[in-house]
Order: sequence, then structure tokens, then C-alpha cells
Amino acid sequence: MTAMLRRARCACGKVMGQARGEPFLNAACYCVDCQTAGQKIEALADAQPVCTKDGGTEYLTYRDDQWQIIDGQDLLTGMQLTPKAPTTRYVAPCCNSALYLKNKYGFWVSTYRNRYVDDIPPLEWRHKLDARSSDLPVPEDLPFYKGFPFRLWVRILKARFSRP
Repeated sequence: MTAMLRRARCACGKVMGQARGEPFLNAACYCVDCQTAGQKIEALADAQPVCTKDGGTEYLTYRDDQWQIIDGQDLLTGMQLTPKAPTTRYVAPCCNSALYLKNKYGFWVSTYRNRYVDDIPPLEWRHKLDARSSDLPVPEDLPFYKGFPFRLWVRILKARFSRP
């Protein structure tokens, strides 16, 4: 049986990524870093949206061995919030589309959900609402957590020890 492939691309189509299999996490994050980075990317000229209306950033998260850039790798620019930040967000400057982020200590890559062109699974939850800066009401369509839920850590551990 072949694993499902999902394609993600920048708005103009010059950069294309591909995820194989199912993400181990499909959630919206409201941590300060995600909100700050989203606003910073969205402030670029003709940038594509990163955050939802209420400031969340929606991700599909895969193990590193499930994600690859298949076209336009040389076009991507890494962006860090500070020079020592462990997380780098990769943006296609051709159309200022954020494609994914990578934490140098993690074995995973979080891909921006709104960059996918194929079937996208529904969000499972929202987390880090204790850092949410929006005045909009919290959407009640999904479970939400003030911090990082225990089930997030369980998913990370499970993904770490699963076979490709």
C-alpha cells in the first residue's frame, strides 16, 4: 500500500513541498512565537496569509522523513525571530508564502496548513490560548487548551518512535 502524498506550494507555484503519509499533529497554535512570526511574515510585500483571523497558525506536523521540498528549494529563505532562536520559518520570497518551520532540536517539521493544494484533514484542536492576543471570541468548534496539552507530548513521543 502506498502512503498518501500531500502537496504544498507557495502562492505563485515556484516552490513545492510534499508530505508523505498522515501528519501526527493537525492543530492551530497561538504561542507568542507563532503569532509574532505570522505577523512579521504577513507584513512582507504582497505576503500570503499565515494567521487565522483570531491570530492562530494552523499546521500539519510531520516527522522530518515525511517532508521534502521537491521544487524551488534554492528559492526558500529562512527567517528566525532572533539570531539564537531555535526555530526557522521558511518563506518563498517570490510571493512571500510561508511553507514550513523547523525547530533545530526537533525531529519534525510543521507545515503551514493553508499552503496545501490536496485534501487537508480537519483541525483537531487549538493550543496555547493563554498567549492568544485576539479580542475575538474563541471558536468553540474544536477542543482548545490554554497551554500545550498532554496529548501533544504523547503524539510527539509516539511519532518519535514510530517507523517510517
